[in-house]
Amino acid sequence: MLAQIIKLISEVNGKKDIKQDLTPKDRARMIIDKFDTDGDRKLSKQEFISGCLNNSELRKLLTP
Repeated sequence: MLAQIIKLISEVNGKKDIKQDLTPKDRARMIIDKFDTDGDRKLSKQEFISGCLNNSELRKLLTP
């Protein structure tokens, strides 16, 4: 589901992908791996928000 959200946000913003070698699914896995602070392989709302606030590349993807 996160991969679908990333793909749709990229399309809406008119951006393909910041890193051309990453598919939305790869990017979603990278985000989960990086932002999952409690190690449960799931992102809570707070983990996602904190991760986005601290990652400039993802902020570029999410903002128009």
